[in-house]
Amino acid sequence: MSSLKFCIELLEDGLKLFNISYPQPKINTDYGH
Repeated sequence: MSSLKFCIELLEDGLKLFNISYPQPKINTDYGH
């Protein structure tokens, strides 16, 4: 389960970096925090 949590954290960090690099409309407002 720890590896799954690690993958999810990497995915969230990737999405943050992607949103910073390529600003997109707030489509995934229901996702995450």
